[in-house]
Amino acid sequence: MSGPDEPDLRERRNAHFNLAKLGARPEEYLSAFYDSMGDAINAGDESDRVLAVWCLTSWPVLAAVRREPSPVEIPPDAVRGLDDDGGRPARLRRLSASR
Repeated sequence: MSGPDEPDLRERRNAHFNLAKLGARPEEYLSAFYDSMGDAINAGDESDRVLAVWCLTSWPVLAAVRREPSPVEIPPDAVRGLDDDGGRPARLRRLSASR
């Protein structure tokens, strides 16, 4: 189980599977999607989500079907919360408080 400062490994694997393997693309960041989570399992966790979309005729999805790589251009001003290990999410990287 992950601590409060580490992303859940299941979340990283799920993101990698959907974005890298299935060719989904992030469409929208949804802050506090489920509001406050107070149940015994999720108490204190954030409920932010990213809406993923699949355009079934887009080149990333078609490449995924063919098991071909589909590199994504990352804008130079993008903020990364995870380090990269050969195209896979590796570990949480703390962002400075000044950002």
